[in-house]
Amino acid sequence: MVSLLWKLLFIGWGVLPFNSDEAIVALMARHILSGEHPAFFYGQAYMGSLDAYLVAGAFSILGYHVWVIRLVQSILYLLTIIITVLSGRLIFGDIKYGSWGAVFMVFPTVNVFLYTTVSLGGYGEAMLLGSSSFYVGVLIAKKMMDKYKNGDVFSYPAKLIHLFGLWGFLAGLGFWVNGLSLVFTVPIGVIVLLNSIKLHGFLKRPSLFEEWLACAIGFSIGALPWIYAVIQQGPLVYLRELMGSAVAVEQQTWIVRSAEHLLSLILLGVPVIFGFRPPWEVSWILLPLIPLVAGIWVYILSKMLRIKDCHLAVAAGYLGLWGILCFLGFGFVFTSFGIDPSGRYFLPAAFTLALFAGRALFFLQDKKLRTVLLIVVIGYQMWGCIESGIKNPPGITTQFNPVTVVDHQKMPELIQFLQSKGETRGHTNYWVSYPLAFQSREELIFVPTLPYHLDFRYTPRDNRYLPYNLMLEEVPRVAYITTHHPSLDDRLRKEFRNRSITWEEIQIGDYQVFFHLSTKINPDQLGFDK
Repeated sequence: MVSLLWKLLFIGWGVLPFNSDEAIVALMARHILSGEHPAFFYGQAYMGSLDAYLVAGAFSILGYHVWVIRLVQSILYLLTIIITVLSGRLIFGDIKYGSWGAVFMVFPTVNVFLYTTVSLGGYGEAMLLGSSSFYVGVLIAKKMMDKYKNGDVFSYPAKLIHLFGLWGFLAGLGFWVNGLSLVFTVPIGVIVLLNSIKLHGFLKRPSLFEEWLACAIGFSIGALPWIYAVIQQGPLVYLRELMGSAVAVEQQTWIVRSAEHLLSLILLGVPVIFGFRPPWEVSWILLPLIPLVAGIWVYILSKMLRIKDCHLAVAAGYLGLWGILCFLGFGFVFTSFGIDPSGRYFLPAAFTLALFAGRALFFLQDKKLRTVLLIVVIGYQMWGCIESGIKNPPGITTQFNPVTVVDHQKMPELIQFLQSKGETRGHTNYWVSYPLAFQSREELIFVPTLPYHLDFRYTPRDNRYLPYNLMLEEVPRVAYITTHHPSLDDRLRKEFRNRSITWEEIQIGDYQVFFHLSTKINPDQLGFDK
């Protein structure tokens, strides 16, 4: 409840901008309530649409409001905190470790706060499903180890099969929702497999087959939307998306790319993981305190490296927590996702670090010192969120490229102006199109066909919802909206003059609006595809 109140404080403060990726989730939810059934995030086949279905359910009860999306994400995060507590009890043998670890989740770093409050299409679900599958996996490993220690190798309780089925279902559902969940499921999956082989002997006992058959069936049920899409369109496009084809723009050799990713992980990733900088820019949070906070984390990690001193109830869970960090680093360095050190891909680290912190601080016998260290780290993480909220704009934002940071506080004024002028259709860039569509209840449809990069780069992936294009074809005139792009504005004016097109224009906040065009003309006719 404290976590929910902490998040509601910032939601009410209005320092979490409503950007385009979140607007797509909101629009998908509207379309679901209108009878559509998308299986994936519009334009990105590596994120399932579960988030949009959850938001659609909330919309049907609470109405179409941005705060409803954030409420859904906050509830998902509350469930993740509960799983953190239960995992701490299971792994370390005492609920106090999970409970104290949960405090680090209640007041998280600004990176974790951001991506578990604002929706980008499944990161909150990936955290919940991934941590839940991790918990069930550790539970399976614990029961296997208990059977082995008791010498009861060949008896087989049906309950264990059910746990395998549940673990497979959570892993499959997480796989469909967001590939980031693999950071949780792969490490614990390897540990469960090794324990299964150790207990039964590789393919020598029927129970081994039954366990993994139950797991496969559960996985297939959970990943059914992904499997259905693969059957319909083939696996290549979805596997490429899963491996980061959407961000695979680097031209260097694989070795050079990996080296750059490793350097990026150390210089940019680690500071955002521990909350030393916000994910959208390279600026230090409360710089004089960073050495002290870093020293506390060094102490925590060094203690957790010494497994013999941990008195662990479940070694599999301990190894699995380190496996999360290792697999996360491996995936970042050796896949195309390493091009983006902004922060969202590092979310799983929060689960491991919280549990490590909750356990390691109890190695200190001095309760006062333990309390002081806890207050320092938690206070630092709280201040990171507060300081970021004060600096608004940009606020606590998902946008790390300055070109894409659009101050939408003038959006109501823009909507009123366009409606008063009868300009309900037109062209804009990705970062205006979808927030405008949702905030206007889809009365104003401006398709993202304009470039926002200053070098005029444009990708068709920005045009996520093709039915909007059909709406433009049905109207006799269109308007144009640009942001932060004087060169594009000048080029539009030049092209209009060259074609003897008259127009009017006005600036509303960050929006430059070209309206009342005497002739309907599209961006491809203006040469933007050349």
